Amino acid sequence: MVRILNIDCSSNTLYISIAENGKLLTEKTDIVQRNHASNLQPFVEEILQACSLGFSDLHAVAVMNGPGSYTGLRVGLSAAKGYCFALDIPLICISNLEAIAHQYYDENQDFKQNITSIISPMKDEVIIEEYNSNLMLVTPAKHITLKNNNNNYFIDTLNIIGCVSNDIVSTFKIANFYYQLYKNMYINSLSFSLYQKSRFNDIIDAEPNYLKETFIN
Repeated sequence: MVRILNIDCSSNTLYISIAENGKLLTEKTDIVQRNHASNLQPFVEEILQACSLGFSDLHAVAVMNGPGSYTGLRVGLSAAKGYCFALDIPLICISNLEAIAHQYYDENQDFKQNITSIISPMKDEVIIEEYNSNLMLVTPAKHITLKNNNNNYFIDTLNIIGCVSNDIVSTFKIANFYYQLYKNMYINSLSFSLYQKSRFNDIIDAEPNYLKETFIN
């Protein structure tokens, strides 16, 4: 049995879970973003206790590693790296955009076309990534703003799946948007799939995938 601690701090929702062979054992959710740093450790201890497990029973830690909230990504990855280093277990970093693609294909087995995953970190910007019908990356993550897009990017782009508001769909004139997608809990099955493929990240070198450039004054 492979037990994975899953952490998602990449949005306003803090999601912590433990899954066994990709099947959820227990989970904890908090929707107040500013509490991520203070709630993460107590949540982890709480869900371990809830399923009568200790840290030594874990085989890996998976973390949603962006794109997403700057602070949330730092909090999640720092915690995940700390657990992995202390327990000497693998680190699995997962892209939010990859999770969206995998979830859609998992729920639509007969779908045979490329899709574009999309999220919107701000009201005037989106981040997209394209996958083919075999879930292979076609176009790496791209950051688009109203300023550099001129509402033209999505004219020839089909099958857009993701987590954006109706305002974003209207503002960016996304004609081929399917529906709202992405559940935090999908990390449970995806992390196990990546574990089976030994797709691990270096504990020392792993960094949050902000995608956008950051500046320090």
